[in-house]
Amino acid sequence: FVCCFSFSQETLLNIDGKKIFTSSFYLQNPRSSWVSLDSSQQAFALDSFVKNELIFNSSLSSGLDKAPEVFIKLKNRKDQLLVNAFYEREVAAPFVDLDYIDQTNRFLFDRVYVYHILFGFKGSSLRSPQTKTKEQALALANKTKKTIEDSLMVVGFDQKDSVFSFFANSFSSDPSVSQNRGEIGWVSWGQVMPSFQSSAFSLPVLTVSEPVLTEFGYHLIFVKKRGFSDYYYYDKKYSQDLVYKFGLQSVPVDSLRGASTKHDSLFINKNSLILNHSFVDLVFSKIVQKTRVEKLRGGKKSYIDWLKEINNKDVLFVFKNKGFGLGWFINFLSKTPATRVSTLQNKDDFIFLLKSFLIQEGAVDLGYKKNFHLSPVFEEDFRQQSKNILLKHYEKKALSSVVNIDSLLVSNMYNKGVFNGDYIKPRQVVLSEIRVSEKVLADSLFVDFSTFNDFDKLIKLFKGSLKKPISFGGGGLIGEAAFSLKVGEVSTVIENLNKTFSLVRVERFLEEEPFTLDRVYSQIERKIIKAKQDSIKKHLGENLFKIHSVKTNKGVLSF
Repeated sequence: FVCCFSFSQETLLNIDGKKIFTSSFYLQNPRSSWVSLDSSQQAFALDSFVKNELIFNSSLSSGLDKAPEVFIKLKNRKDQLLVNAFYEREVAAPFVDLDYIDQTNRFLFDRVYVYHILFGFKGSSLRSPQTKTKEQALALANKTKKTIEDSLMVVGFDQKDSVFSFFANSFSSDPSVSQNRGEIGWVSWGQVMPSFQSSAFSLPVLTVSEPVLTEFGYHLIFVKKRGFSDYYYYDKKYSQDLVYKFGLQSVPVDSLRGASTKHDSLFINKNSLILNHSFVDLVFSKIVQKTRVEKLRGGKKSYIDWLKEINNKDVLFVFKNKGFGLGWFINFLSKTPATRVSTLQNKDDFIFLLKSFLIQEGAVDLGYKKNFHLSPVFEEDFRQQSKNILLKHYEKKALSSVVNIDSLLVSNMYNKGVFNGDYIKPRQVVLSEIRVSEKVLADSLFVDFSTFNDFDKLIKLFKGSLKKPISFGGGGLIGEAAFSLKVGEVSTVIENLNKTFSLVRVERFLEEEPFTLDRVYSQIERKIIKAKQDSIKKHLGENLFKIHSVKTNKGVLSF
């Protein structure tokens, strides 16, 4: 299948002679979203795109992608993409509906502005109860279609959508019709149910469809206008891959799951997996020791650390007549995303994980042999993934330059902060407290104090004590009571949240004063580092404009 494009690719960006076209921009900023932005939002989106492309190209030219840590990440990400591509292209291929492929080929690059009227019936998927039978709903849909067509014949082109909306408001079972009067809006291929979209995209503009059956009922569809979808603005080299990816939507999930299971089983059996069960038992016993005996939490990192403790060079398994040790398993586990490593609760879980690693490795090998990595969409997907990885490492490298902060800078910020009221130790109160568990006893103590005015005696008898200073605004009810007293005064009975009861005496107040520099030095240093790093993030890549030749042609996005 071949798709035809008429959209002209224009050069949007030129970095050191390397051209980047509008299609690349629209891959990341869909055309329909782009045109809906205001001028400031468009400027921000374009500026971000240019900076990211500049950082990406600079990272490649400087060899950042060859740095060991980055290289491994890129390789692992490419392998993950290739596993997905293998299952899409090889395993799912027999189940792709060729008729759906043909329809996608015709309509993927179009979009239609749609209205509809829904006629629900008993047994449909509408939440609200329906009174009509399926046959009655179909009869009403046909009758309404005829009435609408008669009405459309006597109005001008610019009034036809209003006529259809009138009937939608009168007859539609759609629960949202009171808000939208049947107006769905722009619809691209793949966004709605297959039967609905087949009719909508085949329908001439300003005409009414035959009744279309979906799980929700019968629909009458009206297309107000047609336009280009976001895919129209992509490079034409992606057309075949895009059509196939949409074709995958026609594959039932159960069929795909069954085909994948069958493929995986055949792959393992065909290549004769032989396990060294005594070694497998040893490996899993290590996991049991850690999780059940030592009560440690499992997970990717934990499993790797635990398995590295096993000093055994035996063969763990044989596959394709070749022996593999525990190191192979640990290596594959280390490059597997943590979200894909489930909890290993028994030996079968470990074996299942090992088999999944073998299957993934096999999918990667076959993917390379079949050149799936050379398809345009795969290359673009990997380019975007690479860009994200390199951007993170470029940023990480830039942020790492903020290490040693000049002590004079910290001191200046401290002095300025103290002048502005920062880094001030708040007013505090020092108090003595007697705490008892019964209200009656607390009341008795207060009466005793009121009579004999000897709080020190009560402190000794009821094991009261001098407490740590409480800052203003802290200490709960006790702090609130203490700050309302003068030095030497004793509070009334305070009921604490834990149902105990307290009497407190204010010993002295500590007036607010600046914290010493050494007390807040680390705090200020962290604040300076964060400010510098935030500035680096905000202006990331701007220095590259001075190093590289960058030309932007914004006008090609404004047609």
